[in-house]
Amino acid sequence: MQRVPGRVPNCCGAGAEVPAAVCVVTVASAAKRFAAANVTVARPAGQRIDLVYCNTEALLSVTSAEYFWHVLSDHSPLQVEIRWSRAPPSIPTWRIPVTALHYAAYRETLRGHIDSYFKLNANTASDVGIEWDAFKVVLRGHVVKTNYGAALLLRLELWDLESELQHYEQLLPTDAGAASSLVTTRIAHQQALDKLAWLHYRDYQARKHAEGDKVGKLLAWLLRQSAPKHQSLRCGVGMTNL
Repeated sequence: MQRVPGRVPNCCGAGAEVPAAVCVVTVASAAKRFAAANVTVARPAGQRIDLVYCNTEALLSVTSAEYFWHVLSDHSPLQVEIRWSRAPPSIPTWRIPVTALHYAAYRETLRGHIDSYFKLNANTASDVGIEWDAFKVVLRGHVVKTNYGAALLLRLELWDLESELQHYEQLLPTDAGAASSLVTTRIAHQQALDKLAWLHYRDYQARKHAEGDKVGKLLAWLLRQSAPKHQSLRCGVGMTNL
């Protein structure tokens, strides 16, 4: 496999080599019962991924961000493989091919609800300026802060919620309100992520030269960081309790 040398974000260690044909995202959990998960996004030869949203949803955001469907062929499925180390037997290894047609149908169900869950607040989220509800998301190699229950729900992006929750019930926090807020939390966070991808796709060209715009400056920085190595990226994410 061809390897492309280049500087990797500090969270992964500078100077590491990254496979040209694979983008690897390492997600580390602060929860003691979780070990690291390796997420491999395999893509057709000749295609490229310019950016990866490195948040706790990164393991699936490559398949659900509108920006990536603009970059990749509409008929080229991605394969997302998730392996948990030292996970309970009930948590399997998932292999999920996702096509643009699948995503288009999925996104349509969210379209009417995105704006009510998403807000831009440049004064409260350091480094990025994007925050909503209990979630704070920082892109590309920075730390993602979320609550424990929500972090688990982020794994459910493309699976039926009811059938998959049984795998996570033993891992959820024990507070009384957790169970009743599962569906609301999951939907609200995914809609926010969807909105974030849409915002980037629509507004990047207009925002990248706006030096006073915090989000625009961040997106410009992201592209500068990835410009020398468009064919591959590697980064890391941490989860902590708010």
